[in-house]
Amino acid sequence: MTTLSGAQVAALVKQAGFPESVHVTMVAIARAESGFNTEAVNSADPYGGSFGLFQINGAHGLDSRRLLSDAAFNTKAAKNIYDSQGLRAWGVYTSGAYEKYLNEAR
Repeated sequence: MTTLSGAQVAALVKQAGFPESVHVTMVAIARAESGFNTEAVNSADPYGGSFGLFQINGAHGLDSRRLLSDAAFNTKAAKNIYDSQGLRAWGVYTSGAYEKYLNEAR
């Protein structure tokens, strides 16, 4: 298992090109989704599983092995999803579960 620090996730979010206004939110989302575990898998996801740091689901047609082994790829996939769907693409955002990690993400 590879668990990143909040600072490492923040650097990935910045590198992926997320707007600065959502950097803290995206770090908190990653914490809520995966606990910063790059190898996190949710096999109960109805779209073929959710994988890695941002729990990218199978509906996006991406290589699950790469989503689990390459945190930068996973974060860039999250950026593409953000660009097309916004923050509401993540269940932890719509449920508010990410909010308890906002202070840690700052």
